[in-house]
Amino acid sequence: MANDNAALANKLGAVYQSSIKFTATPNPANNGFIEINTDNSAGIINIKDITGKTILEKVFSLQSNRIDVTSLKNGIYFIYLSYANEVSAVQKIVIAN
Repeated sequence: MANDNAALANKLGAVYQSSIKFTATPNPANNGFIEINTDNSAGIINIKDITGKTILEKVFSLQSNRIDVTSLKNGIYFIYLSYANEVSAVQKIVIAN
């Protein structure tokens, strides 16, 4: 169910959020890095473009994670946080390097 909700949110340009919360700052990202803060301590971060293609994937184990986005072109992306093989939250981010 969570994956279906996340897919629908992505198609609509909306943000899907389960009980797991996270923030991605700064947004828009204009310094080459984003900081992911979450209330969970382990999982996978996927950054996807607007077509749904995975651009970056990172396994994390800390509550705060700094991600280098200098390789991403300016535009709109979606950050997917996954725990236990299910998408738990999706957030839209703008890259403006």
